[in-house]
Amino acid sequence: MKRANAKYIMLLVAVILIAIAGIDNDYIIPDHKFITNEAATAVDGDTLKLTFRLIGVDTPEMKQECKKDGKCYNCGAEAKQFLNTLIEHENVECVADGKDRYSRTLARCYINGRQVNINQQLVRKGYGFVHPDYSQEYAKEQEKAKAAKHGLWATEFVFPWEWRKDKQECKE
Repeated sequence: MKRANAKYIMLLVAVILIAIAGIDNDYIIPDHKFITNEAATAVDGDTLKLTFRLIGVDTPEMKQECKKDGKCYNCGAEAKQFLNTLIEHENVECVADGKDRYSRTLARCYINGRQVNINQQLVRKGYGFVHPDYSQEYAKEQEKAKAAKHGLWATEFVFPWEWRKDKQECKE
C-alpha cells in the first residue's frame, strides 16, 4: 500500500513539473512583484485597471489651487503631472498593505526594479505630504523637502486634508 502511494505521489509530482516546464515564464509572476486582491476594471478588451491609494502620502486634490509668485494655479494637476512623469516609461510594482477607511487598497509602489519608492519620491520632491493622523513613514523626507523648498513647499498652499474640509479658494 505504501509503495502504491509513493508511486502515485511521484507520478503527480512528475506531471506538475512537466506542466510547469511548459508554461511560458512571462506568465509566472513572483510573489514580491505585485500583491493585491483588489478588484480590477476593464479599460478595453485587453487592458485592466487596478487602483491603489499610495500609503503614507497625501497630495493636493485635482481641483485644489496653490499660489506661486502671486498667481493661483492648479497644484493638484501639478502633483499628478509629477507622478505621471515619474512613472512614465517605467514598470510599476505595487505591494498592497491593507485598506483605508474608504476600502481603497493601500500600497507602496516602486519603479526601477524596486530601487525607487514612488510614495517616498512624492514627499521627497515636495508634491506629497505626510498626513499628521496617518503613517509618518516619510516624515524625514518631508522635513528635508520643506527645508529645501522643493515642489509645493516653494508655494503658498493649504494641506490637502485641510482643503478637503472647506475647499478654500485661492485668492490672488
